[in-house]
Amino acid sequence: GKAPVAAGVGPELQTAADRAAESLILSSLRATFPGLLVVGEEDTDGFRPTPESAVVPRLNFLNEQWPAGSEDVALPREQVIVWVDPLDGTGEFALGNPTAVTTLVGISLR
Repeated sequence: GKAPVAAGVGPELQTAADRAAESLILSSLRATFPGLLVVGEEDTDGFRPTPESAVVPRLNFLNEQWPAGSEDVALPREQVIVWVDPLDGTGEFALGNPTAVTTLVGISLR
């Protein structure tokens, strides 16, 4: 069946499942990695990124950090930001099609 809508319409649609999944993912990451900045799409913790706080991607970053054949590299936790979209495809989920839903996690370096 269809999932109940908690807030919003169209691209701003949120369900109770969005909020619950985000809360679980963010709290788990924060408990496991204290001090890590974790940003959720649904804004369950009050943080909303602004254009000024946005990270400009450097497409060659991974090649610089992990050249072919290299070992793991440690990054300072205070320089890492984790972005979470708990239910990418909320509209499909709300319509009762959970197979069209994924969870997205992005990791960036400040």
